[in-house]
Amino acid sequence: MAISKEKGARLIGMQHGGNYGIDTTSMHNIVEMNNYDFFYTWGKKNSGYGRRSIIRVMPSIKLMRNKIRYSARDSNNINILYTLTSIRKYVSRQNSLESPYFNQSYMGNQNKFISTIDNNLFPNLIIRNYDYDRDWNYFGVLEKLFPGIRQDNLNQEFIKSLSDCKLYVVDHLATTWIESLSLNKPTIMFWNDIYDIDVHIEPYLSKLSEAGILHATPELAAEIINEIYKDLENWWMQDARQEVVKELCDIFAYMPDNPLRMWRKELKDLSEEVCRC
Repeated sequence: MAISKEKGARLIGMQHGGNYGIDTTSMHNIVEMNNYDFFYTWGKKNSGYGRRSIIRVMPSIKLMRNKIRYSARDSNNINILYTLTSIRKYVSRQNSLESPYFNQSYMGNQNKFISTIDNNLFPNLIIRNYDYDRDWNYFGVLEKLFPGIRQDNLNQEFIKSLSDCKLYVVDHLATTWIESLSLNKPTIMFWNDIYDIDVHIEPYLSKLSEAGILHATPELAAEIINEIYKDLENWWMQDARQEVVKELCDIFAYMPDNPLRMWRKELKDLSEEVCRC
């Protein structure tokens, strides 16, 4: 790539996950973005990450596919899908949930969350652990602590499990919460205060907190689930909460009415631009 660049080639990049521009220590921000002539993102029109002049906001191909295939709601489903991440065994960067020094705390949060869930909701809880858990054996540990806890089918696409559940719960920064909100799936989020959040993004996460979607502790996340689960759909569809979800999707999961037409025009303009060069 560097040799091509030195010979005059133009480099074009594209966002392929959810953390771009959110966590300032992310390698996506540091390594990927600043090496391109321009970079397609899923949104973040007001973010200060990377070189703003190179950012082109376009609908995510991944999220477009999700909406086409999995927009329908199953009102009879009762599952609470709780996804885990996988923490590295060795230090790759500081101030990140990926540091092995946070693993004990991270596993403790899983315990706190599940312990706080009402007993009558426990049978509805499904754990989707990362398929490569780096030998931490997250689900095996939870099985010993909480006999009878259920594991999701890891041979099934995440997006299918997400579409099928009644409520989605996530305890880390990843692509999955953006996928969930883009489908307008009832979502509850919580994570430790260890991410170095970009100052341009903090106001949006604060709105998620005010709407009762993002929580500071696993106990608070579980307590609101206990409170709202019976009337979850009405709680989620309240106008104020839906306004927050829509605003967040415009920033993190931009999706106009006709995304395919937008991409056709972009690729046509790009080909003409390349020909002129």
